Amino acid sequence: MSGKIKILGLVCVAVLAVLFAGVSLGTLPDDPCGGHFVGEGLRALFSESYNEGGVTYNSSIFNDVPGYFYKYQVPGGDCVFYFRAGQIEVGVDKSRNGRYVNIRFDGTKENPEPLYCGKPYFIDGTGIDFNRAATFIFRTAGGFTGSRDDNGQLVLTGTGGRLDLGAMSPGQTSFCSIWVTFSVADDPSTAYNESLDFYDFEQTPVKVYYGLVDGTLKWVIRPIAEPYWIYTEIKKGNKVIGVDKSYYSLGTLYRFILSNARSLCKHGTFYFPFELILERL
Repeated sequence: MSGKIKILGLVCVAVLAVLFAGVSLGTLPDDPCGGHFVGEGLRALFSESYNEGGVTYNSSIFNDVPGYFYKYQVPGGDCVFYFRAGQIEVGVDKSRNGRYVNIRFDGTKENPEPLYCGKPYFIDGTGIDFNRAATFIFRTAGGFTGSRDDNGQLVLTGTGGRLDLGAMSPGQTSFCSIWVTFSVADDPSTAYNESLDFYDFEQTPVKVYYGLVDGTLKWVIRPIAEPYWIYTEIKKGNKVIGVDKSYYSLGTLYRFILSNARSLCKHGTFYFPFELILERL
């Protein structure tokens, strides 16, 4: 792993950017999710570290205040919500209540010095600066079934639909993809407004456990800490004519992508272990 460790304080926002069009600070809607939705409010936290398979991981995505839950409430809360369509979203808007989420960018052995096309200012080696925080969204998405091949390796097969976390049974482990995007505060030293840019993580499957944690039913979401395959059916009409097989050596590696009006840019692969714990209010 590269010796360079960069930390950025980021915040979650639970509504799409279009919902904020024309909304200035001080006029944000009372509902942190931007309006009325069918579902239920939750509370959540990102762990500082966690143990998986006997290995302790220091999280690269973690709370601004250790152990202090982000939670849904109106007004003044965070968008931590189970939507009846099945997905869960975690959103904290710093402009609303001062809360944010930290992200640490660690290089990897595979990418000790990632190649950049337009290097983002917040991973320029200047160190810790939580004042650069802007927005961050973490959302669950498409589901997978898990199995083992003849060699005992994990195989994920897409279900063709979203994983409904609210329908999981106690003790159940499932898999799904996640959608993560964020923006950063403007760099006042440049003529360009960096707050207009949005960044994404590559959509990579995660493991979701639902069960008793410290005596309470909770969802625990972590990257997949073992090699795995993704099997994708190839169809011609309604007929399956083959299976595409893709191998992933480690699920804690995420490609970091810039998506904005200026460019579509891959900024490298970083090490992102994390543990997100959610529970009902």
